[in-house]
This record gives sequence, C-alpha cells and structure tokens, in this order.
Amino acid sequence: MTRNVVLILFLLGFPLLSNATLTLSFTGGTLFGLNTESPLADGSLVIAVTTSNSSFSGPVDGSFVSGGDTVIGSWTVDSGVDGPGTFDVTFENISYGAGIDYGQKIALYWFSSISSIESLPNQGDAYGFYSDSSWLIPADGSLLVTYTISTIANGGSLSDSSTVANMVVSAVPEPAAYAGLVGVAALGVVAWRRRRAV
Repeated sequence: MTRNVVLILFLLGFPLLSNATLTLSFTGGTLFGLNTESPLADGSLVIAVTTSNSSFSGPVDGSFVSGGDTVIGSWTVDSGVDGPGTFDVTFENISYGAGIDYGQKIALYWFSSISSIESLPNQGDAYGFYSDSSWLIPADGSLLVTYTISTIANGGSLSDSSTVANMVVSAVPEPAAYAGLVGVAALGVVAWRRRRAV
C-alpha cells in the first residue's frame, strides 16, 4: 500500500519537475573588443550559451552555436547602465530540456561587429569567449543563480586580456569535405582488407 502511494505521488509530481524553470543572472565586466584599450561598444551583442558536450564548439559561419551548444539568451551592451563594456542582465523562466540540462557548462560569446541575434556571424568575424569552471546549469529548484565576471578594469582580479574578443568565427565544413573524408576512409578499409587477404 505504501509503495503504491509513493508511486502515485511520484507520478503526479513528475510533470511538475519536468516543467521546472530557473532564473539566471549575468553581471560584471569589462568585456572588450579587439584589445584591452577598447571596451565593448554600446549595441554589441553578448550571448549566454550552454553545451551538452565536454567543451564548447563556438560560433561558425551562419550560426552562433554549433555542436552541442545551445543559446540561453542574448543582450546588447549599454554603457549607460553600468559603464563601458559592463553588463547586468537576468533571464527568467528558462526551461530544462531542448539542450539545457542540470550540470552543463555555461559561457558567454560576444561580438563587437554584431548588434542583433538576427544578424548571423560570418567567417572571420572576431568574437570573445569566457567561461568559468563554476558556471554550470543549476539543479531544479534553484530560484536565482548569478554568474559574475570581475575584471581588473572594473575593480576585480580577472585579467582584462581574458575578456578580449580575440577568437575568429570558423567556416562550416562543406558537405563535399565530409564526402571526401568518407571516401578516404573507404579507400583505407579497402586497402586494409586487400593487405589482410594476401
């Protein structure tokens, strides 16, 4: 009888847990453009992402995310809020699922040449990347989690050079490149079988 009651309570509570949401807050700065002399300009795009892989794949030509990366949210820099290159933004009602799960890493990408999530990155565009080992998607039930970047430029201890947009958007491999790799692998298997048969 007791097991049946526990099972029924579990089944009734399961849909509530599967629809859990969380609130994530990102604050700090200073994010920089191409060097530490130029804080990220007003209107520059910043994106919070998570990944289901062990490392982030990064943006590619035509997409802000690749591999197992998922966009959590985005915003544009407004120096009138906290000063040049700084930020303070909160995303509410983020649902688990669809690429967002407990324990996944979180990172920020920022683009000095892009001002809208609708404008996709191009091969060669500069972007910045920052993540910290403590930046993880929290467990269900976390009401609010804040992630902070505190660089020397705004009174913290993190090196300013760690928040410079010094990475470059890579190209998406053409389907022909994948076909070429499959062809080379097939030739290798054929050669291996012939050598083995002799």
